[in-house]
Amino acid sequence: LLVEAVSLGIPTVATDVGGNKEIIRTDADGTLVPLGDAHALAEAIERALKRKKTRPEDAIVRFAPKTMVRKTAELLKSLV
Repeated sequence: LLVEAVSLGIPTVATDVGGNKEIIRTDADGTLVPLGDAHALAEAIERALKRKKTRPEDAIVRFAPKTMVRKTAELLKSLV
């Protein structure tokens, strides 16, 4: 759901685990908080609720189906 939220310009909050940092660029798309940091999570949610919805053009390009297929194909080729 992170990709969809970022693509739609919805202010997003997530923990800094796994591939989340590849999707959310702090302050541009949303906020990443350290895992287990309830205070940071609460602050990030408060900030996100105050932000206006935007539709960043680069997110639309980054997560377009054609781009995702190309990146997946490149990754698979690099593994062979």
